[in-house]
Amino acid sequence: MLFEPELGVGVSLSDRMSVEASWVHLSHAKLFGPNNPGLDTIGVRLNLRI
Repeated sequence: MLFEPELGVGVSLSDRMSVEASWVHLSHAKLFGPNNPGLDTIGVRLNLRI
């Protein structure tokens, strides 16, 4: 079992294009043992509607 909170913000650049920034954290919240380093990712997405 993993918890995956995610936060993202974006802006529309045109009718066909947008860009967004995101943060995602993966963790089991120490449910399966005391060692839980978790994993954080930060990313940027460019979306193009075709």
